[in-house]
Amino acid sequence: MNANEMLRTLAGATGLTRRQADEVLLATLTVLSEVVSAEETRDLVAQLPKSVRDRVPVSGTTLPMRPIEFVARVADLTTGSSEDAEPHVRAVFQVLTEAVNAGEMNDIAGELGDDYAELLGREDRLRREHARATASDPGLVSTVLGIASSPVHALVRAVRGPVEAGLRLGGLRH
Repeated sequence: MNANEMLRTLAGATGLTRRQADEVLLATLTVLSEVVSAEETRDLVAQLPKSVRDRVPVSGTTLPMRPIEFVARVADLTTGSSEDAEPHVRAVFQVLTEAVNAGEMNDIAGELGDDYAELLGREDRLRREHARATASDPGLVSTVLGIASSPVHALVRAVRGPVEAGLRLGGLRH
């Protein structure tokens, strides 16, 4: 995806002008470079058009930042309102998802963590992965009960026969 396509897509998704879309794109990439590692930032911008890539700073240090702080930081760097920043950031991540390969976006999502799933538009994927993990891993309690129940059942079967015989002899069972 070239720079014009990125800005046209972003402007269409947000109702911004191309200049405003460029401002939001650059602000989001700038804040992203502050949150993820320099290596990951370089990997991401390497896949972006040169006119975008050359304007994204690569920071040597990362700042811990919750999604709400990320959005607030983007709002501080743009001329738009803080209420509009979140849908604009979501739209930028959607455009990035279309512009770069899936592996790179997976790496970015991995560094940002599950808290960013909604902002990245990956909440459905996160739910599916959780459901798959839960289905394949029944959990500690189920595992322990499953392991414990086999010997208990065997013990009950072994003891039941003599107990039943004793009850019959004592006239307590027919």
